[in-house]
Parts: sequence; C-alpha cells; structure tokens
Amino acid sequence: MRRNAFTLIELLAVIVILAIISLIAVPIVINIINDSKISSIKESTNLYIDALEKEIVKLNLKGKYNPDKCLIMDGKISCDGEEIELNISGEKPKCGKIKIKNGKIISYSINLKNNLVIKNENEKIEVDDSEFCSIEVVELKQGLTPVIYKDGNWIITTENDPNWYNYDEQKWANAVILEHGVSNEVGKTLKVDGANPDVKAMLVYIPRYEYKIEGNYGKRLDGTDGTAEYPGAIDINFIPKEKTIATDGYIIPPAFKFGAKYLNGIWVGKFNTGVISLYSAPTLPPYVLPNIPALVEQDVSQQFTTSRLFNEYLTNADSHMMKNSEWAAIAYLSQSRYGKYGNSDYEGKDKRVYYNNTSFWYSQRYTGRSLGGDGITDSDVYPDENTSNTTSSTYGFYTYDGYLLKYKTNEIDNTKKQNLLTVASTTGNIYGVYDMRGDSVNVMAIELQKNSSGEETLYIGARENANSGFNGLYAEGGEKIDGIDLPDSKYYDTYVNKNANLRCNTDDCYGHALSETLSWWRPNSEGGFSQNNTWLMRSDIFYFYTNPGASYYYGTRGFRITITDE
Repeated sequence: MRRNAFTLIELLAVIVILAIISLIAVPIVINIINDSKISSIKESTNLYIDALEKEIVKLNLKGKYNPDKCLIMDGKISCDGEEIELNISGEKPKCGKIKIKNGKIISYSINLKNNLVIKNENEKIEVDDSEFCSIEVVELKQGLTPVIYKDGNWIITTENDPNWYNYDEQKWANAVILEHGVSNEVGKTLKVDGANPDVKAMLVYIPRYEYKIEGNYGKRLDGTDGTAEYPGAIDINFIPKEKTIATDGYIIPPAFKFGAKYLNGIWVGKFNTGVISLYSAPTLPPYVLPNIPALVEQDVSQQFTTSRLFNEYLTNADSHMMKNSEWAAIAYLSQSRYGKYGNSDYEGKDKRVYYNNTSFWYSQRYTGRSLGGDGITDSDVYPDENTSNTTSSTYGFYTYDGYLLKYKTNEIDNTKKQNLLTVASTTGNIYGVYDMRGDSVNVMAIELQKNSSGEETLYIGARENANSGFNGLYAEGGEKIDGIDLPDSKYYDTYVNKNANLRCNTDDCYGHALSETLSWWRPNSEGGFSQNNTWLMRSDIFYFYTNPGASYYYGTRGFRITITDE
C-alpha cells in the first residue's frame, strides 16, 4: 500500500533535526549580527577619529594650537578647552576622552550608540555595551585657582592646560585658594611654605565615580585575588552627575550627593587643617598647607566652625568639615588604578599609603610629613637606621615634597637630593592627598545609640567633660545647651551599631570605608562601641574608631575640609 504521509516517528525525527540545526544556527546568526554591529560601530568610530585628526592637522597648520587631550560631553567635543565642530554624517559620540601626541590620536574611550569603544596605546580596540563613559569631570569652583607642580614649585595654570591633571597617570587635579590680594596671573610661582604664604588652602579634586569590589579584597593588577594583608584594586569608573543609578554590580559613593544635590565631584583639603605659627592658640586663622602645625586644639564643633571660615573666599560653593563618607571617597580612589595602588613606582606592600606623622612628637604635628610604613621594602628611600644624624625613626621623616628632615628636628636637609617617591600621598606622588594615615582625625559622623526606650538616638557625647561641643543629649544623661547647634544633616553622616558591627542608618555601609574594607592591609582594628564612644574618627585610610570627640581628648585630633556645591 502506498504511503502519502509522514509517520509520527519521522515527524519527530524532522523536529529533532530542525532543533539541532536551530541550536547550531541561532548562535552563529546572533554572532554574525553582533559582529556586524561591532564592525559598524568600529567603522563609525574610525570615521569620527579620522575626521578629528584631519581637523587637528588643519588647526596645527594654521598655528592655532596643538592639543594633547580632547573631551566629549553631551555630543560636543573640546580639545584643550577649544570647542571643535566636525561636519560628518551619522551619529556622533555623546561622551568620551581622547589622547593626542604630536597631532596623532594614540588612544581614546568614547561612547557611540550606547557602546563604549576603547582603543589603548597598544592599538587594540574593544567594544562593550555601556550607557556612559568612564571620564572624569573636573569642576572648578569660583574662588579656586588651578595649579601644577613644576621644577619644585606650584605654578598657576588654567582649566584648559592639558598638563593640569591626568587621573590615568595618578595625577589628580590640584587647585588653591589664594590669599586676599594675591594675583592669579597664569605662570605665577606661588609660595606655599613658611610665613606669609600666597595661598590660604591647597585642595585636590575627587571626581564622581562608581566602584566595585571583586570578592572580599578586590583583584590585584596581575589578576590574582587580593588578601587582607595585600588587598587588590577597587574597580572604579568615572561618571557625570547625571548618572544617578549605578551600573549593575557597581555602587556610587554617598560622598557625591550633598543634601538633595548630585555632585560631579568634591574638592578636599590636600593636608589636614593647620596654622602658620605654633598651635598654642586655637583661634589663629586656619590654613591648608604643608609643613605647618596641624590645628588640633579644637573640639569638633569648633573644627566645624573653623572649616566654614574658608567660605569667605568662595562663591557659589560650600566649605565644611569633612564627613566620613567624603573621607572614604578619597580612600577608595587611592586603592584603584587611578591612585597609589595603580602607581607603577610601587610594588607589593609599598602600594599602601605611607604613614604621615602629624601625631608624632618630633614633628610637632606638622602637616604632610612622611615616616614610611609598616612592611615597606624600599630601604634606599627609608633607611633602616635610627641612629643616623639625618633620620629620626626607623624609616626616616620626609617633607611632603620629598626632602629628608634632620634627626629629631624640623629642619629640612637641603643637601639631600629630592626624591618624590618618598611622599606619603594617596597617589604616591605630589598630586595626591596627604595625612590620610598615621594620625587620628575627627570627621563629621555620629554613631546613633539606643536610649532607655530602645530608640536610636543621636548623642553629642558621653557627658559634660566628653562631648563634641554641639548642643544635644549626653549618652549618660543630661543635655548640653551652651555649645552650638548641630548643622543641617547634610553636613554629617549617622551610623548605628548592630551586633557589635558599625552599620549605616540605611541598609548597608557601602561607600563609607567601614565594613567593606575594615580588614584590608592588616587585621581588623576598629574601636569598641559604647555610650562613651559616639563620634567617629579615622586613624587610618581604611580604619576607624569612635570616641566622644571633644574636650575629653582635647588637643589630639586634627580635621580636614571639603568644598562642594552650595
């Protein structure tokens, strides 16, 4: 009998074959589509880059300028501050950063059609899905003057100077507040040391970023897992303030929001706040400069008030005492490829920020002084000798700019060759932030504690002789009414103590350099929590402890300023 139809087995066999073909073909088709998409994006990028290179050549031939860096923001491109119009068809990149050398584009990171296109100096081009670029946005406040370090001096420059900053090379943007009457003439050499300085405060910019920590201790630069004794890098992407929701897996630090305002970044004191002459008079005018006594004879409320004095020099900006979250933003950036951790001049444990010695007797608590660090390996930089007439500890003392200090004095040995590898900054060079390790400083952060009714309560200190100086309740009973009122809540962080671990007043402590990084570089060393310990202090770049932060510990704690939007 003749058969005119497929049997069930034959139909099933056909379906199985089609399924197998589909399993094989679909990924191939998808890969072809993706490859075609990536090829199209690369081709569009090449057209854009070629057009830009030709425009740069034209500008050079006309003798206009020879840029080193171009930035793309909101689809507009500017090279060393000069906006360029490219007449090309098709979609243009919406953001990005382009490096140029001798008129030739050598590397770039741009976002085209919601794809991040990166070309490194080794010519390799990579394309990834991304809504934003990793590009630092440096925002200069009115009253701040950009500076660069050249030939041993700080020199006034402009925002458009391509040498002003380069975070890829651990060169963070620096600026100053000039003293009244000092001109801001470009090229002027500034006096930042000794009596009658030209500068009121030196500041460093921390751009807005999102971060991610792989595992418990990050990934080292060689790809291996970090450990508590030798942690890895914190993965950081720079982002503009318009990006308020982090990329999946990343976190935006709370430091980049001031009240209801989202920030492109924060300006932080390059050094702890100090005074020009000896610190026996706490009412002397404050400065943020190197090689001056740290201002420690003030309680927290006085330090907050002192930090506000810098507002006299600013317009549409806000100077205040640094919060713990702002401190953390510096620490995380230092532990990234953009900070000392990424500085190729250091290896192994030397990547850790070295000690500053503002709390040591020899130095009279001078700002920016370095004495090396535990576990350092560079014996040529920090001689292993404490009987020498040129060193004052096992590792030696150095000024912020790398000059050795004479034994048990504050005199600088000018016969010693300057060695900038000795500076104890967050970048391992002179462009970073100092006094972040080896001293204890007050930050605007309070640990909430439970009252007799079990309610989380903000105490301004333990008792009358151990408090912050702000008005409010004592943990041991009573109330302070002869101090100053606590400022708006945007000026301080609050935390709660849960199960003997410090936690934020939100669901977690991410971005505060507390629980995430507590055991980095050495075993856990946080202080205990009780009614006597209400005010947070930083004793190390990744360590903290609490105390009343007041006259009970009078004359021992420094502080730092932060400048943000109003």
